Amino acid sequence: MVETLHYFTTRGWSFDAKGLITLWDSLSEDDKKEFNFDIRQVNWDKYLFDYLMGMKIYLLKESLDDIPKARSNLAWLQRLSMYANAFVWAGLVRVFAWKRTQKQRWSIWLTGFLLTHVFQNWNLRPKVHFMTLDEYKKNALLY
Repeated sequence: MVETLHYFTTRGWSFDAKGLITLWDSLSEDDKKEFNFDIRQVNWDKYLFDYLMGMKIYLLKESLDDIPKARSNLAWLQRLSMYANAFVWAGLVRVFAWKRTQKQRWSIWLTGFLLTHVFQNWNLRPKVHFMTLDEYKKNALLY
């Protein structure tokens, strides 16, 4: 499956549709309602959520009931990453700051560890509020 999707997922696709705006402007209001292809009206957050849920259900053959377990696995991986960062910083301080005093080594380790943790978890993108899974299940049954 991965080999099949590799070609499509690892390349950038750019399509020029210079006549699209002219075509849209030439349509009557009834035709615009009947043949709505205005991409500006797409709710991209909802589309992406539906896309990811479809991938989870139909491509990966996972159930929505597995989400709590996946969340706990994600939390475990985040803790593991934090412990690995602490261990790496301890090794770096031990190798490169061995001539410093113990107080300086602790402050270097703490500064490096905290900055690494902050920058790894710092999200500059505005928060997107998705629907809850119960709402998604209700809406999915309507289709």
